[in-house]
Amino acid sequence: ILYVVERDHWVCTSYRDRTVRLYDSVSTSSLTPSLEKQMAQLYRPAVRDGLIVVTVVPVQQQSGGTDCGVYSVAAAYNAALGENLSQVTYNPDKMRAHLEQCFKKEELSPFPPANKPVRRCKPKHLFIHVYCVCRLPESYDSKMIECEECERWFHFKCMELKSEPDTWVCPECSQGEQDTP
Repeated sequence: ILYVVERDHWVCTSYRDRTVRLYDSVSTSSLTPSLEKQMAQLYRPAVRDGLIVVTVVPVQQQSGGTDCGVYSVAAAYNAALGENLSQVTYNPDKMRAHLEQCFKKEELSPFPPANKPVRRCKPKHLFIHVYCVCRLPESYDSKMIECEECERWFHFKCMELKSEPDTWVCPECSQGEQDTP
């Protein structure tokens, strides 16, 4: 369960079968910088060619403006059980009371299913580009520099740069130059 600072919103994510999944009860067309950074930190094993592919699962959409936390807990519960959340429904009128009961019992149990059709977001894929030795997105530190040898991008912060030099070669390529007689 991750907190999206820019939207004051909670979402659930998972990584299973080499797939990163996003369960968002308020449909989104893009990932925010804070969500990109959290997901890049959590799902480093999912990076392929500098990219994390995020599968947006068509989950039930909330109707209330403050229900995202409850939906995230419910999604986390069902995802942990290995269920296909594109087929799971919740009764929005009973979710909050159910979660309160789970806290009192100190045990999670299945959330009450919906008794009528539910609205779902559209399935899609979003992408997180990661860079640098830290394997984080550009949003981690917007000031970046490109290595003139390998053409990869690095964060100023990670390279401990204060200002942009006229020419710059990354530590890996610099090491290669030192090894060459």
